[in-house]
Amino acid sequence: MTTRIYAPRVWRLRDAHYNLVGRRCTECNRAFYPPKHACPYCGTRDLVEYRLPTRGFIIYWTKLYEVGEDHLAKRPIYIALVQLGETRALLQVTDVTSDSELEEKREVELVFRRLVEDGEHGIIHYGVKARLL
Repeated sequence: MTTRIYAPRVWRLRDAHYNLVGRRCTECNRAFYPPKHACPYCGTRDLVEYRLPTRGFIIYWTKLYEVGEDHLAKRPIYIALVQLGETRALLQVTDVTSDSELEEKREVELVFRRLVEDGEHGIIHYGVKARLL
């Protein structure tokens, strides 16, 4: 089964996916990503936008061999939990050639890359990945 990309959904989530815009709670002052309509920590709906930094470091990482049809040619895929300022994001790590390159506390920068292409309609979905520094 190939990935089906829905243009309206991509358009609605463009700031979060393309610009890494999260939210900050004005009550408890905690930042979170991806953005939600209410604070996951205290429940208030009084939120402001928070732009995540473009550099961070790896907290944990893993390697995936079992991937969807759209990613078979790219496997293994490396996924990392990345600390970005006050919050964390789960991102694919790009341009990795071996496991020895990845380690906890390794610095990364965020880059804009192709994520997947809708096989049926040819719509290309771009997004943010982490690249080792």
